[in-house]
Amino acid sequence: MTNVTFLAIFLMLITAFNCYGQIAIPSQVARPITPIIEKLPGELSRIRETVKTPVDTTLANASSLLDKASDPLYALPDAITIKQSNGTAALKEIKTPDGFLAIEKEWVLVAKEADIKALSDPDIQVVEKHYLQAIGQWMYTLRITANLEKLSAIRDSLPAELQQQLTRNYVYLSQTSNPVDTSRRQMDSAPLLTSSSHSPSAELAKPDVKTCSLASRVGMIDTPIFESHEAFAHIDVTQKNFLSKPLTNNTVHGTAVAGILAQRLASNSLIFNASVFYERSQVSQGATLANLLEGLNYLAEQNVDAINMSLSGPENEVLRLALASIDKQDIQVIAAAGNNGPAAPAAYPAAYLSTIAVTAVDSEHQIYRWANQGSYIDFSAPGVSVETAHPTLRTSRESGTSMAAPIITACYACALRHRAHRGEALTSLIEASIDMGEEGRDAVFGYGLLP
Repeated sequence: MTNVTFLAIFLMLITAFNCYGQIAIPSQVARPITPIIEKLPGELSRIRETVKTPVDTTLANASSLLDKASDPLYALPDAITIKQSNGTAALKEIKTPDGFLAIEKEWVLVAKEADIKALSDPDIQVVEKHYLQAIGQWMYTLRITANLEKLSAIRDSLPAELQQQLTRNYVYLSQTSNPVDTSRRQMDSAPLLTSSSHSPSAELAKPDVKTCSLASRVGMIDTPIFESHEAFAHIDVTQKNFLSKPLTNNTVHGTAVAGILAQRLASNSLIFNASVFYERSQVSQGATLANLLEGLNYLAEQNVDAINMSLSGPENEVLRLALASIDKQDIQVIAAAGNNGPAAPAAYPAAYLSTIAVTAVDSEHQIYRWANQGSYIDFSAPGVSVETAHPTLRTSRESGTSMAAPIITACYACALRHRAHRGEALTSLIEASIDMGEEGRDAVFGYGLLP
């Protein structure tokens, strides 16, 4: 990046955007934005294609990244049995043949109501069904006891479209570091790959103003939030629980993510939280695909500006189709890039075309050593040892791409409120980002840093 280019971006950050438009308008309760036109502008598709253009520069050096990784790469946790508060088994996780977590014998079908007839079989039981208004389809949670050979035959007999809409009830995990793993915790602030010499200093890049001047409507998929915390005194928090069984959950992760949003949202902003996670351990939370779909449907019905998803899991056609449907309603999804290590495969939902993927940097603007890397990375934001709200302490310091994602969510929501035009809001984030690492967009920092 040339000095002239950097100076232009820096001046724009300070005087024009600062990640948040600073127009002196009195705060009001955030009402839903009415789209200027019914369909997305053509330029938004162009922006999306640019954002997701494959990045070869950093990926070509993947072997050098592995050479620098002195610690083992992150692996999925073992499957466990989740118990209800009374001690009885509620969910039994398994490791699927593709290496991901899922609920044993549970599958999800998203289809028209009449389509369920195609799965009429003694070995298939409908456990739950819900109509997803935002997606315009029925969601069926199925218990399938057939062996794999019979299940494969049943699936092959379905129309091609229905085959894509039937999937395992996969488990998605929150994306914060494991504080019990002390060796990993000590290294959270140690970079795996530093920014190159043309990057601005931490002091120079940091905007003067953190909060937005216009109230926003933001959705999040997470654990419950400890909403009586003082961090939320200036905003309104509405929550809905989507766990169908009385499972244990804690409020640490959701409170931390909401706390970061609250730091940057204007007074009278609204946070809608879909509580979908169950507690796997004190430091690990899981959410089933079925609960994710219900949560997304609820948030879309609230007409939010954006949805924060600080979680990741396997690629899944059912989830992709649901997110594409929400995208068509002018709701932007922002997701954590994943904490599986620089050589790990792409994490979802961050890697979907309709989603903005966010990675984490430390206070010196060096990449979080456990962050995923790849051509799907869009932006970077602070996510290492960041101070945020805690349900039992006043604040705590948390690390992970989970903590970086809400910063970009707040930035986007604010930009949308000032511009009321989705294409312009996305463009403003790109223009306001500070180039890091390889010159131009890269697979480590994306377009750059929004502090």
